[in-house]
Amino acid sequence: MSGRESVLDFVTVLLLLLLLAVSGLARQWVLYPCRVSEWRYAFGGENSEERQALHKARRQKRGVEEKHRFETAELKRKLSAQLRTHQERIRLLEGDREALLRPGWGSRVSGGSLGLLRLHEHVLISVKVAPEGEQDDTDVEWKLDLAGLEVDRPVYESQFIYLHLADAKRNRRTATFSREHFQGPTVEAFADLIHNQALTEASRLAKQKGQLEANSEQLRQAKAKRTQVEEEGRRRQAELYQAQSADEAGLSSCCLSGLEDGVFAVQA
Repeated sequence: MSGRESVLDFVTVLLLLLLLAVSGLARQWVLYPCRVSEWRYAFGGENSEERQALHKARRQKRGVEEKHRFETAELKRKLSAQLRTHQERIRLLEGDREALLRPGWGSRVSGGSLGLLRLHEHVLISVKVAPEGEQDDTDVEWKLDLAGLEVDRPVYESQFIYLHLADAKRNRRTATFSREHFQGPTVEAFADLIHNQALTEASRLAKQKGQLEANSEQLRQAKAKRTQVEEEGRRRQAELYQAQSADEAGLSSCCLSGLEDGVFAVQA
């Protein structure tokens, strides 16, 4: 190794040592801030106990803040879980109520198709015939609610069989069946099927009042429980805030006075 290389290595070591020293001094000054004229508070041996107290106070403060963050997050998590449970209960009850009030057509009744008529759980519809003779069950000519529906006995004429129907609002409709394609017993059986389904619908509606009343009471209780949980949550949050404030007040978080007029401040 040449003399020049030895000198460079020596200088490099000195620079590294100087950098470490400066870093140490800077760190000490950041940890224990003070005015330049009062440097002894950050570096002097006579103030080591105050610095240790400051370090302890900072550690306590961080521990308490971490504890408070955990307590706050845990309380919010529990309250959110409880509210989700009650909100889901309310959503299901509201869905049940909507299904009771607006059941729609319902499913197609077994055997509930004859000619242009389609019998569903809650309605009887007649579909249109397309120009090419095809039938589209979504293209409705007319619809009658089954609640209160009256079905007359089929009327026979030379070429057609007529089925007269009237709903609870006295809306009248007539279904026509060609005798070339439909037999009388078949039409009569379908009329009986409509009648029986209308009775089933009437029975459902008779029970609906009680079901709606029960649903309303369950919904009222579920909403009251949700409100109770919300109020309890606000109370528990307020209590937690008070307890945490008391914890913080009890910390050694006031200024450590150094030796005279106070140069250290507790910093997170």
